[in-house]
Amino acid sequence: MYSFDPAPAYPAGRSDTNWKVQAGSSYFFQTWLSTRLEYSFEKFNSDFGSVVDYDVNRVTLSLAIGY
Repeated sequence: MYSFDPAPAYPAGRSDTNWKVQAGSSYFFQTWLSTRLEYSFEKFNSDFGSVVDYDVNRVTLSLAIGY
């Protein structure tokens, strides 16, 4: 939760809320070869009119090869 003191740009004050949740899992085929699947969700809300509220869903798949 972010709160701002009143200012000329927002005389009534302003309050923002930002949530982020992240989860992932890794699998090691060998000690030198692994994969990872990860999901994250982020939600942003603001009571200030010109700020855009948004939700972000992210899925990441990675492969790591070492030697």
